Amino acid sequence: MPELMERILAFLSPFDIFHFKQVCQWFRTLGNTFYRHAYNIERILGAFFPNVIASFLSTQKETGAIISGSIALRFFDRLDLRNNDDLDIFIRQGREGPMVEWLLSIGYQAVKTSDKDKIEEDLEDVDDITPPNHDYTLDVIRHERFHHPAQNKDVEIVLSDCSPLVTILRFNLTCTMNFLTHNKAYSLYPHLTFHDYQAIYFPSDYTDGEQDFVRKYESLGWSMVNYRTDVLCNCVSEKPRHLGDRDCWVILLGDPAESSQLIHGPTSLFDWNSWKLRWSDIPFLQFTRLSSPRLKKDYTVHLNFSETVNLADTMRRKKEVFLLQTCVPLLTSTTDETSYGYIYTKHCDLLSRFPD
Repeated sequence: MPELMERILAFLSPFDIFHFKQVCQWFRTLGNTFYRHAYNIERILGAFFPNVIASFLSTQKETGAIISGSIALRFFDRLDLRNNDDLDIFIRQGREGPMVEWLLSIGYQAVKTSDKDKIEEDLEDVDDITPPNHDYTLDVIRHERFHHPAQNKDVEIVLSDCSPLVTILRFNLTCTMNFLTHNKAYSLYPHLTFHDYQAIYFPSDYTDGEQDFVRKYESLGWSMVNYRTDVLCNCVSEKPRHLGDRDCWVILLGDPAESSQLIHGPTSLFDWNSWKLRWSDIPFLQFTRLSSPRLKKDYTVHLNFSETVNLADTMRRKKEVFLLQTCVPLLTSTTDETSYGYIYTKHCDLLSRFPD
C-alpha cells in the first residue's frame, strides 16, 4: 500500500473507511489491505503471547473466555499498546482451569491480587434479584493476576458466576462495551464510540471510584452523555438488540477485510444474547440472565424480569426448558410478543442454522 494512502486511512473513522471503499475497485483493494493490517489480532496478542497465539486462541475457545477492557478498545481504535497495558480475560467461574494451566506453562506466574476481599465485601450487600445494575462487580467472584517476568507483561483473569457477557453489559460506559472472542471482535456501540467519540454513561449505586473511571475516558477523548438527544437517538437504537445485529461492529479475526461492512447477522447461538437500552431518569441496559442445568452456558435476554418469568413458565409446560434461551430472542422478529407457538415451532430450524 502507498505510504500516503496508509497515512490518510489512519486518520479516518471505520465508517469513513467503509465509504472510502465504495468509491472504486482500487480504493476497495487499498481499504481491504489497510483493514488486514490495522485489525490483525497478532498486533495485540503478540505482545503477551509471542509465537503461541494459535495455542492461546484454542484455549480461549475451550474456556469460553472473552477479552475486554482497554485492550479491546485499543484494538478497535487502532491504537498501539502502551507498556503498562494488561490483558483482561473474562471467564465464568469453573471454566478457568485450562487457561490458568496454559498461562503457567508459557512462563506466567500467579500474583496475589489485592482487591479480592473488597470485591467479596461488595457482593455481600447485593440482592441477587435486583434489576440489572451497571456495576460489573455484582457478578465478579474474584480476580486472578499473572505476571511474565521476562516480558514484563500482566494478564488478569476476571471470574464471574455467569456469562462474561453479563459482566460486559454491566460496564458503566458504552465506549468500553467491546470484546474479543476466539474468532470475532465485537463492538456493541461502534458509531457512538469510534465515529462520534461519545459514550452513554450508566450511573451505578455500588462502584467506588466511578467518577475517576469516567474522567479517565474523558481524558482519552470521549464525551459523556446520560440524557436523550435527537442526535443520540439517530445513532443509538432503543429497539431490542442482539450480538451481531446491524448496530454492532463485528470483525472476523481470521480475515478482517471480509468483515469491514459493519453489518452482520447472527452466525451462532452466542449471537442471540440480547439486551435493550432504556431511558427513565437515567439510562440503563435492560436484560435478564437466563440459565438452566440443561444449558452449557447462560445467556441474556432483553425482556424484563416479569416477562421472562412468564415465558419460562410457558416453556416449562412444553417440556422445552433447555431451549428457553435459544428461542427467546426470536421474539424480536415477531409482531406479537406472546407468540410462544411461533417460537416453539421454530426451535428446530434455529438449532440447525446456528450450531453452538
